[in-house]
Amino acid sequence: MLHISQLSGEELTSLPLAELSDVKALKQRLHRQHGMPPRFRQRLLHEGNALDDAVKLDSAMDLQVLIVAFSEVSEQQRRELYYCAASDGRLAEVEALLQLPMDPDAADDVHGILPLRIASQNGHVDVVELLLEAGARVDVRDLQCLGP
Repeated sequence: MLHISQLSGEELTSLPLAELSDVKALKQRLHRQHGMPPRFRQRLLHEGNALDDAVKLDSAMDLQVLIVAFSEVSEQQRRELYYCAASDGRLAEVEALLQLPMDPDAADDVHGILPLRIASQNGHVDVVELLLEAGARVDVRDLQCLGP
C-alpha cells in the first residue's frame, strides 16, 4: 500500500500497489482524482528524496507530495520549447523542459507562437498530448495575435 500525504502531514490518500506501475502513473492519478496540479508540478518525496517519474512502485512506502510553482525560465528555454514543439521526434526534450517545471504556455519573444499551436500545426500529436497533460490552455492566443 502507498500512503501519500502532503508536506503538512495531512493524509491525501492510500492506494494499493497493484493499481500503479510507476511514479508517473501515481502523479497522473493524483491529478485526475485528487485535484493535484499536472504531474510536472508535483514532486513525490520518499524519505526526503524526490522520486523520478520512471521509478517503479513495487513496495509499500510512505510518500509526500510537494507542489512546485512554474520556474522562471530564460528566453533561450522558451525558444527551445518552441523549436522542440515544432520539430518531430523531440518529445524527450519537451518532457525535460516541462519537468523544470516550465509553463506549457510560455511563448518565446521571437515567434510569439505558443508551443501547443506550433505542435498541432505540424501534426506532432505526441507533443500536443504532452503539452495538454502539462496544462497548456487551448483558449490562449499567441503573442503575435495580440498586437498593440
